Amino acid sequence: MKIFIISCFLVLLVSNFALAASSQCHILFLDNKIDTSVSQNNTVHVEKESFYNNFLKPIKILQDKFLSTKENKKLNYLLESPKVLNLEFPLTLDNGKTEIIKAWRVQYPSSQGPGKGGIRFHESVNYMEVRALALGMRLKNKVIGLPFGGAKGGIKINPKKYSENELEQISRLFISTFLNKYPKNIGSLNDVPAPDVGTSPKIMKVMLDEYLRWSLKNKPEILDIKNIDSQYVQKNDVSILPIFNKVLTEYSNKKIFETPLLDSYIKFTKKHPEHKALLAGFITGKSVSDFGLKGRDEATGYGVAVVAEKVAKAYNLGSNQQKPLTGLSFSVQGFGNVGSHAALGFYKRGGKVVSIFEFSPRADGKNFLILENRNGINIKKLFKWVVEDKKSIAEFTEEALTKSVFTYQEIALSKFLFKKVDFLVPAALEKQITEKNAHIVGAKVVLEAANGPITANADIILNKRNILTVPDILTNSGGVAASYLEWVQNLTKTPSEYLSKKYVRKHLEKDLGAAFRSLVETSKKFNIPLREAGLLSALKKWIKEPVSSR
Repeated sequence: MKIFIISCFLVLLVSNFALAASSQCHILFLDNKIDTSVSQNNTVHVEKESFYNNFLKPIKILQDKFLSTKENKKLNYLLESPKVLNLEFPLTLDNGKTEIIKAWRVQYPSSQGPGKGGIRFHESVNYMEVRALALGMRLKNKVIGLPFGGAKGGIKINPKKYSENELEQISRLFISTFLNKYPKNIGSLNDVPAPDVGTSPKIMKVMLDEYLRWSLKNKPEILDIKNIDSQYVQKNDVSILPIFNKVLTEYSNKKIFETPLLDSYIKFTKKHPEHKALLAGFITGKSVSDFGLKGRDEATGYGVAVVAEKVAKAYNLGSNQQKPLTGLSFSVQGFGNVGSHAALGFYKRGGKVVSIFEFSPRADGKNFLILENRNGINIKKLFKWVVEDKKSIAEFTEEALTKSVFTYQEIALSKFLFKKVDFLVPAALEKQITEKNAHIVGAKVVLEAANGPITANADIILNKRNILTVPDILTNSGGVAASYLEWVQNLTKTPSEYLSKKYVRKHLEKDLGAAFRSLVETSKKFNIPLREAGLLSALKKWIKEPVSSR
């Protein structure tokens, strides 16, 4: 990881020199002055039980216990001064009607590197949620040791209610509106988005293509390879602009979710193999065929399994130190990208996933499903059924498997949380374990695979019950750790030199293991739970960092 951080700083220096050849490119990526058009404060009413306030409670407790007056003053400034980018754009629906879409991007800048964080499509999205998630990313990046700030984006929609054409337009409008309104606050050296809830590599591909389209129409000089790749141009006097311009003339004839500019860029790099795909560093979480990282798609879930193994070994939960998850039982909430890959990781490492909770819409209105098998669900078979074959989880069958369906989430969740298991893994959305249900949790360990699934009050209850909680800023950090590798890969390597999946997994094992050991040491040193240990470690590192002028 240290090698990659060093290479990252070299990239920043080299890129700064090369990009300076184009004044517009310099403005887009490297302007470090605070954009006065960006609101530093938000007038939205802050509710007492907002996700942000729940997130802030343990931080405030740590401030009082462990930070000096000087440290508190700086931290308060850092916490209260994010960049709030409000986005709003009209969407023309397939039926011809117009709908106003609301979106946000919140950034906690860093002097060490760009902001980093996903973009989610969900109907519950609001400013305070996005702000809390952005803060979580800022701290997560400190825990894992990445030179990133924290950022998060959210678009307030239910993606299941929109057609493919409408989803593509929403994705493109988000990027073009962002670039039109806040051009200095996005780009591979300022803020790098990625997938989150409701989005995917497919959405990232469209967003990258839209960045190319917008730039070509508004600031084509930033796409000129001769200006942005000094090492490459020493050998070749080649520009991508003529190719892009030719493709753009036929752009209006493209089909839904086609990405002609990105596809032409991929062909360009194959024809000129010395060229690094620097433009692809605009976004991470891309498919491997679109300059993405091998192993990125499953990295978050894979990392959850890695952390589970470290926890089992450190706390002697199993009887097999060589294969610590052997025979240990798991309940997993959510079988999406994170939950499915985490469950597969537990299964491959010898664990037994005995219960899965998933939202699965049915015609009879019973939308909440619990799968159970006391002997362990065949996750390899279930993964193929749901993830690879795209079949409904409600239709999955195997010997000894039972299914329960519920109309009300609260009832279903209570029955799920009550189960006696070694590990409970909430891998869906935030605020799933609250003060209303924390007292019935039957697990020995809770791994926060989702962002903020345990509220602050629930965390207090779990601690009093001696249930070990492993915080999200460690448990699900495999995704951003892999995104870092993808970002560095795009900026420093040619596609033929891209990293192997084996290399990526090796680094995840190493980096997550080191971060976990650090949290355990801090926990023991200050006699505090792992969550507080992670937060305290991240906060102290953040305070020591120079205040960013980004």
